[in-house]
Amino acid sequence: MPELEHPCSNLVVAALMEIRRELDRVMGNINHQSYHSPFDNTANSFQCPTFQVQAYAWGDPDQPFNFKWKDVEIGWYKYAGRGMTSSVEIKPDLASQMLDDCLAALRQLETQADQKRRPAPVNKLRGMSGEETLNAVRSVVARSLGVNEFEVQADSSLQMLVDADPNRLDNLALNLDVALGCDIDLEAASKAVSVGDLAQLARSS
Repeated sequence: MPELEHPCSNLVVAALMEIRRELDRVMGNINHQSYHSPFDNTANSFQCPTFQVQAYAWGDPDQPFNFKWKDVEIGWYKYAGRGMTSSVEIKPDLASQMLDDCLAALRQLETQADQKRRPAPVNKLRGMSGEETLNAVRSVVARSLGVNEFEVQADSSLQMLVDADPNRLDNLALNLDVALGCDIDLEAASKAVSVGDLAQLARSS
């Protein structure tokens, strides 16, 4: 087993167990099957830009570590939590930073995997004329704001329609994304003056 200089405190063990729990959850979600955690005696390993984990290697006296984050190396016997030692003294502040960094890395990995699985939206406005686009946008705007469609014209002021509430305008842009498959930039939408401007953004997105 990796024999490092400093014994690990209960706080460090708890931090490793939380990283292990989140790794199991994220990898299980990504692969849609039970994950053989390298924190256990599984011969498995995991590596991302932030940290890496190697299961205890039987018969390898030269295994340098089981867990590595930055310059911190941690070793254990058979499974995480048993006979744990580290290359540096891990004080509470360092343990907290390690935990935060590793959890953030795992959640980013999960987000990236979700984005890859998600099909690209199909812009339903492609091939529509300018008038057809405007009418489609008017319909979504009216439904989103709970007003009659005849109240929503090309020159209707967006600020008046949303009562100058930027959150309502953001929600309106998101509703257009969902309903019409367009990807409107929220910053650009915030600068749109009229419903006609919003229709142009939707068509060009």
